[in-house]
Amino acid sequence: MATLEEELLPILDNVSSYSGDAFYKLVKDYVGIVEGEILEIQCIKNIRILLRIPDVFSFFQMNSKDIISLKQRACIIDDDMSYVIRAGIRSNIEQFIELLKQFHESKSNNSNFPSQTTTSTAIKQSGQCICHKLNMNQENEGFQSKSFINIFIRNILNNMERPSNNYHFDPMVSKFASALSILSGHNAYEFIRLNLPGALPSVTILRNYNQTISLPLHECECRFDSLKSYLDSIDSNYVFVSEDCTSVISSISYDSVNDCFIGFSSRLSNGLRSINQFRTNSYSELEQWFEDFDKSKVINAHLVEPLLTKTSSLVHSRPYIVSAYGTNNKVNSIEIFRKWIHMYNACKSKKINVVGFSSDCDPRYLKAMRSSLRIEQNLSQVEKDNCFITKAAWISSEINIHCLTSIIILVSSGYLPAYALNVHLFSSQPCEATFRSARSLSGTFSSITNFSVFEFMNKIEKISILNKIKSTEESSNATCSIKFPVHHKNRRNESLTPTNNQNSPPITTADIEKRILKAYKKAESIMNELKLTETLKRNELNDIKKLSSFIFQELSERLIVDYSFVNDDDVEQNSDDEASDANDNTSECSDADYESNEMFFDNDNQNIHNVITSKETFQGMKIYEHVDPSKMHNYFTTLINNKKIYS
Repeated sequence: MATLEEELLPILDNVSSYSGDAFYKLVKDYVGIVEGEILEIQCIKNIRILLRIPDVFSFFQMNSKDIISLKQRACIIDDDMSYVIRAGIRSNIEQFIELLKQFHESKSNNSNFPSQTTTSTAIKQSGQCICHKLNMNQENEGFQSKSFINIFIRNILNNMERPSNNYHFDPMVSKFASALSILSGHNAYEFIRLNLPGALPSVTILRNYNQTISLPLHECECRFDSLKSYLDSIDSNYVFVSEDCTSVISSISYDSVNDCFIGFSSRLSNGLRSINQFRTNSYSELEQWFEDFDKSKVINAHLVEPLLTKTSSLVHSRPYIVSAYGTNNKVNSIEIFRKWIHMYNACKSKKINVVGFSSDCDPRYLKAMRSSLRIEQNLSQVEKDNCFITKAAWISSEINIHCLTSIIILVSSGYLPAYALNVHLFSSQPCEATFRSARSLSGTFSSITNFSVFEFMNKIEKISILNKIKSTEESSNATCSIKFPVHHKNRRNESLTPTNNQNSPPITTADIEKRILKAYKKAESIMNELKLTETLKRNELNDIKKLSSFIFQELSERLIVDYSFVNDDDVEQNSDDEASDANDNTSECSDADYESNEMFFDNDNQNIHNVITSKETFQGMKIYEHVDPSKMHNYFTTLINNKKIYS
C-alpha cells in the first residue's frame, strides 16, 4: 500500500498553485474527507495559509453549532464535553503539513546552495578551506533564521577570517556557550572549545557574559526585585510558591565577596533569617559563634513557579529561586506562617499574585497550612482518622482538597485566570529538581555529589542562569531559539494542550458536581467488577462506620503501627533530636497554649499492643524487661505474653 508521501510526490510541484475548491478536493482525495472539511470550514484555502497556522485543531475548543457535526466525526467526545482528536486524523494532517514543509525547505535549499556532489568535488580538487564554498553570507533571510545551527556556523566562518585574539560571538552563541558550560562542566567545555576554534568563547569571556546576567543570591536574601523582572520577561504575574530542604555538609566557610561567614544557623525574626549576620574582624567573636550557634544541618530553599498565559508553555516547569539559607531545622509552625505572610505581602507589593504555597509532609508545615485554611476540629475527625492509612495521608488529603477547591471557585468567580488550574505545577517538586541539579553540577572527574551551604549558594547562580536561558528560549517564538531536551511525556502532553486555554468556558459549580459524581460512579463500578460490594453486604459491612471499625481492628491485630503519628511534643522539633529534647519540648508546648489549641493531631493516648507468642527471643531486636527509669522515655513499650517489654 502506497504511503501519503509516495502518492503526493508526483504532484507536489503543482500543489502550490492550488487554491479554493481545487485545494480542498486535493486534500480530500489524498489525505481524507474529514481532514479536507477541517481545512475547508476554517477557509484554509491554500498551502501558504496552511503553513502559517500554528494549530489547525484549535477551533474545536468552541462549542458552536456550526462545527458540532464535524467535531463528532473528528473527535472522541466525553460526557462533560471534553474531547480528544482522533489519532488517525491528527496524524494524517500533521504528516501532510510536515511533507509540505520538507518540500519547500528542500526547494529553497536547492535554489541557494550548490549540490552535495558539486561541493564535495570542488573541495577534493582544491584541498583548501571550505569557507568560500558554503557561501553563508548571501542574503537568504528565510534560511538564515531557520535554526540555531545557521547562526552557529556563520559565527565560526566569520571568526576563521579573524585573528584568534579578535573573535566576535553572536549573542545567541554566547547564550548557548553559557548553557553548555553549566550542563557539561569546565573540562568538557574546554575540550569542545579547543577542538572547534572560533566556535565558543573563552572561559574569561564567558565569565564576563554570565556576570551581565547577574543572578547571584546571598544567603538569607529574598530577591523579590529580580523576581519581578524575571516574571515580566516571560509575561507572568501569577505564581505558586514552594519550599523544601535537603541535608548538607555541616561546615563553616568564609564568603570573600560579602565578607561574612556562611554555615551558621542564623537567628529568626518574625520567621525570617538575618542577612549577613556573621560579619566580624574579631577572632574571639568568631570563636564565640562556634559556641553559641549551631552549624547548619540542612539548606532551605524557596522557589517560585510562574504560571504562563501561553498554554503551549505550561507543560514545562520554570522555577525561580527566591531565597536559600542554612538552618538547624529548629522552627515552629508559627514562624513558618509568619514567613509565608511576609513573602505574600512582598509579592503583592510587586504586583505578583501568589496562588498558593506548597511543601512536603513535614508536620510543622502541615500545621501551618491547616491553620491558614482555618480547618477546625470537629466531631467527625475521629471517623476521618479511621478511614486513612496514616494521619499524614489524611491531613495532606484534607489540605489539598480545601486548597484546590478554593482555587477552582476563585477561577469560576473570575478572581483568578483559567491557567491557574494548572495544578501539576503546584508542588514542592521544583525544589527537589533544584537540589538534584545542584548535586549534578559537579565536574566530570568529581565523585562528590553533596555540598555545604557555601557551595550550594555558589551553585545557585549557575542554576539561575540556566533556568533563565531555558525560560526565555522556550517562551520565545523565534525559530532560531536554543532547544533543550524535553521528556517524551511532556512532549506528548504539550502536543495535546490547546493553544489558548483562556477561551475555554469557565468552570461552574455544576461542573464540579459532575466531576465528583463521575468519580464516585467510576469507583462504584470498579468495586462492582471486583465483587467487593456483594462481599461487604454479605458480611454486613456496607456501612462506612462498620467498615472503618472493622479495618481498624484488623490492622491493630496485625500490629501495624502508625509511625507518621506526631504528637504535640514532637511537632515543633527536628526528628533527629526527639530523644534528647523530649522534656524541653513538653515544657515548651505547655507554655504555648495557642499552639496546642491549633494542633491538628488527636491527643489520643498511645495503645500498648499485647502480643501472645511462644517465642522467647527476637532476632534483630534488643528487648528488655527492666530499664533505667531516667531513660525509660527512650524506649518503645509493648506487652508480650502480658509482660511489659521495652525495646
